[in-house]
This record gives sequence, structure tokens and C-alpha cells, in this order.
Amino acid sequence: MTSKTLRLTHRIVVSLILVVAASVLVLHLAGVISRSVMLRLFLTVELPLILAALLVSLWRVRQIRRATGLRGAALVALLQYEEPALRAAMSEMRTLMSLVTLIRGRRNGVGGDAQGFSYAKGSMSVPIVMTVLTVLEAALMHLLVPWAWVRIVLLVVAIYALVLVLGVLASRVVNPHLVGGERLILKWGHKTVLDIPLSNVETITAVSNHTFTQPAAENDRMVLTSLTSTNVRITLMEPVQAFPPVSKRRLPSGFAAREVLLYVADPNGFVRAASEYQQAGIADEAQA
Repeated sequence: MTSKTLRLTHRIVVSLILVVAASVLVLHLAGVISRSVMLRLFLTVELPLILAALLVSLWRVRQIRRATGLRGAALVALLQYEEPALRAAMSEMRTLMSLVTLIRGRRNGVGGDAQGFSYAKGSMSVPIVMTVLTVLEAALMHLLVPWAWVRIVLLVVAIYALVLVLGVLASRVVNPHLVGGERLILKWGHKTVLDIPLSNVETITAVSNHTFTQPAAENDRMVLTSLTSTNVRITLMEPVQAFPPVSKRRLPSGFAAREVLLYVADPNGFVRAASEYQQAGIADEAQA
């Protein structure tokens, strides 16, 4: 069986699992089938489909490993590239884990020679608005929807959506921009947008620019900000591949950045740290 056929088979089986599960749940909540019938359907239909999906998944992973020789994170990355649903699920999992990291008071990548610089300041208006909307939505559902089970389902969905929004913001807090170890790493949540040696930085200055308030990519310029103006400008000696958080439609083909405009909560500290590490790297090269 070819890789394409396996991928199609896997998607069909997973789709059937979701359709059957949703149909059985709706029929049970509507009072059409009893719990005993629902259990029999699970054992005779849903469970075999789940086992089939697991077997196809294992077969597919084994085939990919044989064809590419990939293991570990590289194999997972390839599977995410081929499966949009898996990519979305992994992104959602990382978003939820960011909440755990935030509660534990940690920041990814910070420590040793690496200093972290936040860019999440000013984003709290989003969760505040979402919280208010969730409360209003719950009140409206209680008044307008006559079925208790529908109200419960909609409330759970609304609360989970709010948790995801909080997770997105948490991912920005726990994944700061990193300066140190002779490298400059710009982040956007759990995504690495730019990773370059400090030796490739031509200029880095703290300067306000009120033109942009959202991420952008145009020509060789990349903008990293959300709901606020940029306050740091970086120019590079050589353009490098970057991954700005914009839609594919707005991303120029083969985009490489030579200028970066970004927002940092402490622009002066960010510029000072980058300059100090850059000078230290130059001094080490001179001694060598």
C-alpha cells in the first residue's frame, strides 16, 4: 500500500470515528437511543474503528520511518506537515502546556547566557474582553436555549475557547525573545520567528514607529507586534530566512528578512543586552 493510499485510509477511518461518535451522542441526548444501545454501538462499531485507526497509524509511521529514516522530533514534524489535523492538535497541546509553564513561573530558554525579553505587555485586553463575552454568552444561553444538555455543551465549548485564548497569551509570556550565547532568537508564542548569530546584526536601536500595530511581512521587512507600536529596529548585514506570524497569502514567496521592527516591553534593556553580547563576541574573535 502506497503512502498516499495509507494517508487517505487513515483520514477516512478517523472521519468515520468522529461522525459515528457525534451521531451516537446526539441520538442519546435527544432520547432516541438508550445507554445500553449506545454502549452496544460503541463496542460493535466505534471500538473496531478505533482499533483500525491505530493499526493504520502504526503501519503508516513504520512506512515513513523506512522510507525516510527519520526518528523522534523529525518524524513528528513530518507527520505534522502531512496532517493538518495533527498539526492543529499539537499546536493546541503546546498552547495548553504554556498555561502550565506560566503557572509554574518558568520561561522557556531563559537561563545561563540567555536573557529573556517580554513582548506580551498590552495584550491583556483580549482575555478581558473574551471573559466578559463568555459570561454574557452563558447568560444568553441560559435564557434562550430550552434544552439543558445543549446549554451545558455550549457552555463547555465557550469555556474551552476562553482557555485556549488564555493559552495563546500565556505562550507569548513563557516564550520571550532570547538574547545570549552569541545568538538572537525572536519568538512568537511557541514559534521561532528568527534565529540568527549576533554577528549578522548590523544595527539595533530603540526607536518608536507607529505605522504598524500587527505582524507584517513586506519586501525584506518583518514586523513583530500586536495591538501596539513597535519600539525596536534591527537591520541585518545579510538577509536570512524568517517565519513571520502572518497568513500564507500575505507572506511573500521565499521571504527573507533584512530589517525587523518589533515591540519589546524593555526596549533599552533589549538593545543594551544585544549590543553587549555582540561586542563580547567580537572581542572573543579578536583574541582567537
